[in-house]
Amino acid sequence: MANGYVALGGSPGNCRRAPFEDEMSFAAPIDSPYVQRDTIDLAACRDAPFVSLGEGFAAHRGFTEAFRAAGVTRASPFGWHEAPALLPSWPSFIARRMPHRTAPRALAPRHGDTMNDPVLGPIDQLGYVVADLDRSIARWRVRHDAGPWTVFRNVRLDGRYLGEAVTVTMDVGLAYRGDLQIELIHVTNDGPSPYRDTHGQPLAGLHHVAWVVDDLDAAVARLTARGLRVVFEARNPGTRVAYLDDADDPGVRVEVIEGAGMRNMIAHGIAEARAWDGADPVRIIDTSPAAA
Repeated sequence: MANGYVALGGSPGNCRRAPFEDEMSFAAPIDSPYVQRDTIDLAACRDAPFVSLGEGFAAHRGFTEAFRAAGVTRASPFGWHEAPALLPSWPSFIARRMPHRTAPRALAPRHGDTMNDPVLGPIDQLGYVVADLDRSIARWRVRHDAGPWTVFRNVRLDGRYLGEAVTVTMDVGLAYRGDLQIELIHVTNDGPSPYRDTHGQPLAGLHHVAWVVDDLDAAVARLTARGLRVVFEARNPGTRVAYLDDADDPGVRVEVIEGAGMRNMIAHGIAEARAWDGADPVRIIDTSPAAA
């Protein structure tokens, strides 16, 4: 196969024929303002979240070329994220064909889809595990103009991971991109946790998608009723969290978070990020008892 075509007769110089035709669609959540539009200007979507198939998929090249033609050379992980493992999880999409096509069509949601859950609502957070928090924050600031950042040092969670009692300590950086909270997690102890693999190595990269909920127990019950499995439940004085796995969509976990004032904190962070002038890019809060 070369440039999307298969060479016939064993030589690239012989007649070549496309093995199939592929079609690109513009997909958006059903509550997105894009759903109401008949045509989409990709140049106006440079800050919107997109998920594309990675290299090796037939549609990857066309996706890349479409964005380059729109003047987007490379977007952030929220504007352009090659994550095939995420794709099956995005539910309730309305697929609109690109501007040169007509007749939008609906893609039916799968049973158990939660990305646009009527109770959980839209995603509140994307969480990443990082090897070096300070370097990762600096990279996000330079590459994605993300800020300001609030860094919480010495965060502690006590709970159960895969049925065993655990304590996890970490440093956490929070910032905002559009309406999403971005969480960077650097785990600072070596014990078993949902942030390390079975060999104890950090699960670096995109780790989870999260929702803030008013009743964690009710949210967990709803998700487990849909087939997800709780792998981690923990708390500290200000927060309760639960991580769940979906056996059909491995690789990125689902988190639900309950905490007093959490929604107000996110709303304040979103507003602050939109008005940010670049000053005071990193604020540090030490949560250890010794710092209290």
